[in-house]
Parts: sequence; C-alpha cells; structure tokens
Amino acid sequence: MSMPIIFVHSGKAEHLYIATRQARISNPDADVVLIGDSSNQRLKWPTQHYQIDDYNQDIRQFQAHYRHRSPNPPSFEMFCFERWFVVAKWMREHHVDKAWVCDSDLMIFSDLKSIAKKFASFDLGISFISGHSLMINRLDCLDGFCDFINRMYADPDQQQKFDDLFANSPSIWDRSISDMTALTHYTRTIPDRVIDLATIQDSSVFDFHIRHLDGFAGKKSKQIDWRDSKPFGVHPDHTDPIRFHTLHFQGRAKQSMHAYASNPDLDVWTSWLRRRTTTRLAKLKKYLPSACRKVA
Repeated sequence: MSMPIIFVHSGKAEHLYIATRQARISNPDADVVLIGDSSNQRLKWPTQHYQIDDYNQDIRQFQAHYRHRSPNPPSFEMFCFERWFVVAKWMREHHVDKAWVCDSDLMIFSDLKSIAKKFASFDLGISFISGHSLMINRLDCLDGFCDFINRMYADPDQQQKFDDLFANSPSIWDRSISDMTALTHYTRTIPDRVIDLATIQDSSVFDFHIRHLDGFAGKKSKQIDWRDSKPFGVHPDHTDPIRFHTLHFQGRAKQSMHAYASNPDLDVWTSWLRRRTTTRLAKLKKYLPSACRKVA
C-alpha cells in the first residue's frame, strides 16, 4: 500500500458517499480506506473498510484527561481528536508511513500521490489551521501530534496555557479548543517540517473552505469555473486561473456537495432529492399546525 487516502467516519451520511466516490474517481489507482463502523461497511466506493473499534486502544489516556472547552457537543469534539490516534494505530499496524487523511466533507479533484511527491521534503501538509486534507509523509510526525494532544490535557502547564487561550477568546464561537487548535500549536513546534497546502503555489491550491472567499472571486461561495472537469478560481493577485486540488464543504456547505461531483451518478442525485424532500416535509410539518390555527 503506497499512499492511501484515509477517511474516518462514524455512521452513514450522504456526504461520505460523495467524498469517497470523488476520491476514487480522481485517484483510481489509490487505496481509498474507510475506518468506520458497521453502518458504513458496505459503502460502495472505499476499496477497504476497517472498524474504528479495532484501532482505538490508544485513546484511553486522552479520554482520561480530556477537558471540554468548546460550544460543540463533547462527543463530536472528542471524536475529532480521537481519529488521529486511530489513524496512527492503523498506519503502524499496516506498515504505512505515508498517507492522506481527509474529512468526509472534502472533494478531491487531483492525483494526491503526485502532489505528495512534489512536497516530499515536508513531513506534514496542513490546510491553514485545519487537518481536513492532511498530508502525512512521515508517520512519526503524526505520532508526535498524538503525543502533543496527550500533553496538552495531561501536563499542568499545557492545561493552563489552553485554559487561558479559551478564557481570553473574543466570543463564544471563537472560544473553542479543538483538534484544529492542537494542530496549529503542534505545527508551530516543527515549522520547517510543515507545508501549508492552502497557500497558492504553482497556480494551484487546496481549498480551506468553499464559503470562505480567501480573496477569490465569488459572493457567498467561491466562484468555480470548470475546465476539463477540474475546478478553477480567479484570484486578483494571480494572472492565471488557480486550480483547486480539493474543495472543502464544512458545515452546512455539505448540502451542496452533489452539485460539484464529477459525472454524478443516480445515487448522488437520488440522495440529494431524498434529503431535499425530507427537509421540506419537516418544514411543512413544523409550520402547518400554526398556519391552521391562524385560519381557524
């Protein structure tokens, strides 16, 4: 297994189907690995499926010391941290030293193996402050990140540091200690080993978030121009169009992933139609009683 593309996801979701499908289409020779659970083990597109519970033995120290500092539910925030221990364990057991780890709301449009070769001098590739499209060129760098996570909760000095960071954040929504916080502070300890993939290089870039313009043309989302089924954007600081290797659909942006899929199949469209119908019926069910009362 040369350089797999790894997704870690619990449960079934429309965006997981779209993301793994897009990974297979754009990287047909790569192993697309889903570390999931029984609910998604029959998903069509991953080439391999593994159970999270078989690789979560190293999360116990983290769980014992975790302190929740986030407006998100504890279960969500903890899973975001725990996945890195799961990935590291899986890579060690399968003798994999290089991998891409992608969030299930990420759509891939380029050959990731060739991009990793281009950045072979770096051990880790991040997207600004996020690990939603994490390039791992050395497993020991991921192991170092897991050690950092354990220390940020178990070491009293580190606890105080992040307590202060949480307390002094300007608003409740900025007041969050997440795995992105950990990744940001960890990469600052090894700056020469890390490349920011969300920085435009050679007229191409990894998208940080489709709804963050980042200087690109667009209104509520980046304006995407398609050339040979590849997404491009216009940036005023660059003469040539900028190619997006990935597009990231965090949060509610997930609802539009189907519109960007390469050669969308029947499952993509029926899933979208089912979700849209369910959403509209739920709204109708919510507002119908009050409307009837007004008429009465």
